[in-house]
Amino acid sequence: MDITLEDGSIETINSAETFKFSYDGPYRYTDLFTGVKYDARMEKDDYSVAGFDDSTWINVQVKDYDKQRLFAQSHPIKRPITNV
Repeated sequence: MDITLEDGSIETINSAETFKFSYDGPYRYTDLFTGVKYDARMEKDDYSVAGFDDSTWINVQVKDYDKQRLFAQSHPIKRPITNV
Protein backbone atom coordinates (compact mmCIF):
# COMPACT_ATOMS: atom_id res chain seq x y z
CA MET A 1 0.00 0.00 0.00
CA ASP A 2 1.35 3.42 -0.91
CA ILE A 3 0.33 6.35 1.30
CA THR A 4 0.86 9.89 0.05
CA LEU A 5 1.53 12.15 3.02
CA GLU A 6 0.60 15.83 3.28
CA ASP A 7 4.16 16.89 2.43
CA GLY A 8 3.95 14.90 -0.85
CA SER A 9 6.26 12.11 0.27
CA ILE A 10 5.12 8.52 -0.19
CA GLU A 11 5.28 5.82 2.46
CA THR A 12 5.00 2.20 1.33
CA ILE A 13 3.64 -0.51 3.61
CA ASN A 14 4.24 -4.10 2.49
CA SER A 15 3.15 -7.47 3.81
CA ALA A 16 5.80 -9.58 5.48
CA GLU A 17 6.07 -13.07 6.92
CA THR A 18 5.84 -11.47 10.39
CA PHE A 19 2.18 -10.51 9.73
CA LYS A 20 -0.29 -12.92 11.34
CA PHE A 21 -3.90 -13.94 10.84
CA SER A 22 -6.50 -16.13 12.48
CA TYR A 23 -9.18 -18.32 10.91
CA ASP A 24 -11.52 -17.87 13.87
CA GLY A 25 -12.21 -14.12 13.66
CA PRO A 26 -15.56 -12.44 13.12
CA TYR A 27 -15.27 -12.19 9.31
CA ARG A 28 -16.78 -15.49 8.20
CA TYR A 29 -16.96 -14.63 4.49
CA THR A 30 -15.95 -11.66 2.34
CA ASP A 31 -16.32 -11.02 -1.35
CA LEU A 32 -15.89 -7.86 -3.38
CA PHE A 33 -19.18 -8.36 -5.24
CA THR A 34 -21.46 -10.28 -2.88
CA GLY A 35 -20.55 -8.67 0.42
CA VAL A 36 -19.52 -9.73 3.90
CA LYS A 37 -20.75 -12.21 6.49
CA TYR A 38 -19.72 -10.91 9.92
CA ASP A 39 -20.38 -12.67 13.24
CA ALA A 40 -19.84 -10.19 16.09
CA ARG A 41 -19.88 -13.06 18.60
CA MET A 42 -16.47 -14.09 17.22
CA GLU A 43 -14.80 -10.72 17.92
CA LYS A 44 -11.50 -10.86 19.80
CA ASP A 45 -11.23 -8.42 22.70
CA ASP A 46 -8.23 -6.11 22.50
CA TYR A 47 -6.74 -7.77 19.40
CA SER A 48 -5.42 -4.36 18.27
CA VAL A 49 -3.81 -3.49 21.62
CA ALA A 50 -0.08 -3.97 22.24
CA GLY A 51 0.53 -7.12 24.26
CA PHE A 52 -2.35 -9.13 22.73
CA ASP A 53 -1.53 -12.85 22.81
CA ASP A 54 -1.43 -13.88 19.14
CA SER A 55 0.53 -17.09 19.80
CA THR A 56 -2.23 -19.21 18.21
CA TRP A 57 -2.36 -17.04 15.07
CA ILE A 58 -0.64 -18.08 11.84
CA ASN A 59 2.07 -16.21 9.91
CA VAL A 60 1.10 -15.16 6.40
CA GLN A 61 2.94 -16.39 3.31
CA VAL A 62 4.11 -13.62 0.99
CA LYS A 63 3.72 -14.69 -2.65
CA ASP A 64 5.11 -13.08 -5.78
CA TYR A 65 2.34 -13.74 -8.31
CA ASP A 66 2.77 -13.17 -12.02
CA LYS A 67 0.78 -10.01 -12.80
CA GLN A 68 -0.10 -11.51 -16.21
CA ARG A 69 -2.45 -13.86 -14.36
CA LEU A 70 -4.80 -11.00 -13.47
CA PHE A 71 -7.95 -10.87 -15.56
CA ALA A 72 -11.09 -8.78 -15.83
CA GLN A 73 -14.35 -9.80 -14.25
CA SER A 74 -16.04 -12.38 -16.47
CA HIS A 75 -19.65 -11.33 -15.91
CA PRO A 76 -21.48 -8.06 -15.27
CA ILE A 77 -22.23 -6.92 -11.76
CA LYS A 78 -25.85 -7.62 -10.74
CA ARG A 79 -27.42 -4.29 -10.01
CA PRO A 80 -30.25 -4.01 -7.46
CA ILE A 81 -33.75 -3.61 -8.83
CA THR A 82 -35.13 -0.16 -8.09
CA ASN A 83 -38.73 0.95 -8.12
CA VAL A 84 -39.54 3.60 -10.69
